[in-house]
Amino acid sequence: MKFQWLFFSLLILCHCCLPTHAAQAIQLPEGALDYRQLIKIKDLPKCEIAALPAMVDGVDGPPVMLWENQGALEINLPLPSVGKFEIEIYHLSGGRYPALKYSAYDKILAVSANVKETTQIQITRFTTPLWPGQTLPLQISTTDSKSPIGLLAVIIRIAEFLPLSANHWQYGQVDQSVDQLINQYAVDQKAILDMPVICRQSSNASTSRVTADTEHSLLATTYLYHDHAFTGYSFRLKSNVAAELWINGEKVIDLPKSDRTATGAIPWNKLQRGVNRMCVLLPQSQPASDDTWFELLVSDLEHTHIFSQIPEQLDPRRIKMDWPRLTLSKGDVRAVLPLPDSDKGFYRAARFEWAGQMTELRVGKNTIFVPFHDDHQPLGVDHAAGPAEEFFEPIGYEDALPGESFIKLGVGLLRKPVENKYFFGSAYLPDTFLDWQTQASQDRVRYMQTLKDHQGYAYRYVKELILTNQPNGLIIEHQLTNTGTKRIVSNHYSHNFIRLNDTDIDKRYQIDFNFTPIAVNNVRSRLSLKGKRAIPLGKGTIFTPMYGFSKTSDSQLILSLIPDNLKLTITLDQPMIRFWLFASNRTLCPEMFTHIDLAPGQTKRWVRRYEVSNSESIDQPSDMNLQYDR
Repeated sequence: MKFQWLFFSLLILCHCCLPTHAAQAIQLPEGALDYRQLIKIKDLPKCEIAALPAMVDGVDGPPVMLWENQGALEINLPLPSVGKFEIEIYHLSGGRYPALKYSAYDKILAVSANVKETTQIQITRFTTPLWPGQTLPLQISTTDSKSPIGLLAVIIRIAEFLPLSANHWQYGQVDQSVDQLINQYAVDQKAILDMPVICRQSSNASTSRVTADTEHSLLATTYLYHDHAFTGYSFRLKSNVAAELWINGEKVIDLPKSDRTATGAIPWNKLQRGVNRMCVLLPQSQPASDDTWFELLVSDLEHTHIFSQIPEQLDPRRIKMDWPRLTLSKGDVRAVLPLPDSDKGFYRAARFEWAGQMTELRVGKNTIFVPFHDDHQPLGVDHAAGPAEEFFEPIGYEDALPGESFIKLGVGLLRKPVENKYFFGSAYLPDTFLDWQTQASQDRVRYMQTLKDHQGYAYRYVKELILTNQPNGLIIEHQLTNTGTKRIVSNHYSHNFIRLNDTDIDKRYQIDFNFTPIAVNNVRSRLSLKGKRAIPLGKGTIFTPMYGFSKTSDSQLILSLIPDNLKLTITLDQPMIRFWLFASNRTLCPEMFTHIDLAPGQTKRWVRRYEVSNSESIDQPSDMNLQYDR
């Protein structure tokens, strides 16, 4: 991971040694992470929890986390959001406790003062540059690998909040209470995006304050676009009256009338991927006096996307069931394919290829593919259908700075947020969705997408879907050509949203492999693995990588629906670099990955085949106690 862009300089670095007078008591600041929180951090090296007076004479205080003969350790400190952080560390220094060096991502953040007297408590403070959220992998080391390390606590604070311009808000005032406004406009409800009808005023861009009269309650609304992976947002709310900040139905800040400022954060799992409604409410103020006002400050204003109105292409409410589609047929085989369309398309998100998805593949009376969700959302990252395909790893992501574009093959140019690494499930803000050229006949369709140039990367990608008889099924042919000056490396797969004959996923299904699969994750309570066969047990979601394959002939499996004697054989003409299995009650998804590594001028071709057949009987295990409800 490249973080050179983060480390411009340390903004603050100071040391403080607390005097150790007799009967002194050390009080930690509110919000400090002491041993009770730090000991729960994943992968933390084992330590002793010792009484502070045992190491510092005459001083009472919180217990000390003590690592003897450790010399170095790493603590994955939790961060609430993207931002600049002031970090304060209480640790032992002096005596046998040497100076400590603090680092992250191979960069030195601070070195504590070298105290040679008797052991005492030292506080080391430093401020980071703009930092991704999630966790900070803080490495602590001593000059001597045999030296002990003693920590009392870590304090993490947002170091900087920047004001949001007032012209981001639409607001209005009415003679109602705050509670009435919350109920009337569903401020406390999740996934509500409608702009309240009273919010028709806007403010001047030259100020950050939204001002109102005191005789009416105020409701102000704007929209936050959530594009980070597992990262929340931190805010500071200022007002001369009581005020509340709500985001996606969550009260993030409740500012009392007696205070002028308060801070709060909303975690990633309380947000929708993509657009979230954000509201501030101010109550009527009696008796009427000066104007009321508020301003909202953000921990990372530059890279937090806030819109006064939802941009049309990002509005998830634009669900049009008349999405353009194409019907192919050949004999008993029929397929319905949504056509790529940035305005009315079935799928308009930034993960899967828009071309080649299928809402239906039918062979005679048998159905094979379905949409992953029955409550379809075109902007939902995983609201895809059928053999939805994806180039899993993006191109140029490591080289892009936050706010710059990277390439998602088969999709377009997406904007990089401030984050540790790419995550396929994030709702990345699109810069450009690349067009698809489509040519269709009765039983086949050919798609082509071209990227002319982006930072030296360029490609031409062609995929053709062909219905077949004898055997009945589908062939998908791919051809990717590197037309740029830089190497293209990724891995391609089909998610395969399979649901045979509209049957829920349970032990009526089985998968037969050409190799003996070994699951990486512990899924024994949900998946039976015996020899070369896997059977989902219908007891919850399954996800696990699998290994055991070694040759091209292993890139084939047979998925069977036992009561219907129905078989689906999936074959990839390439050796697999990766195999994943996902299943829910709605769909079963075997995922075979093809490795892509193309120097400039090189072309790769690969083919995926689906063959549907009915057998008079299917070999099934005798010990699974199979009972069917049809």
